[in-house]
Amino acid sequence: MITKRIAVSATLASILIVGGLALAGFKGWGPLGSRLGVMITTVQPEAVMGLGQGGDPLVVMVVFPWPGVGSCSGQFTVTATENDQEVRVSNVTSREAPPGTSCADIGPGENGKNAVALYLTQPLAGREVVRFSDGARLTMLPDPVGP
Repeated sequence: MITKRIAVSATLASILIVGGLALAGFKGWGPLGSRLGVMITTVQPEAVMGLGQGGDPLVVMVVFPWPGVGSCSGQFTVTATENDQEVRVSNVTSREAPPGTSCADIGPGENGKNAVALYLTQPLAGREVVRFSDGARLTMLPDPVGP
């Protein structure tokens, strides 16, 4: 009885480990991701902008250089650490699927730039936004004008 429970537990643990490694590879994390053809790129952010009137004050768009080619929904991620004086923004990470993989294409960026949403814990409210990598202050672009 105890031996059977150990065997079942070991089997379940093996399934969880293999499933986790497969998911990590699909997401492009670790050595398995590169073997599956996921290309990971990091890019320094250049600017931020709000969503404009009626937009969520807890969301800012992080603008970064990106060639004028299409991109996929969910391809870009960015994080930040916040305090009362500033928001420190990480580099933007791009996880591109292998060639031949279909995706929800969101089209090319504009003027060699693209943007990704950053979700804050509190509105900017005059806080400075800086790059985590070098402490450089990011330009605050004007909010888009609605229709």
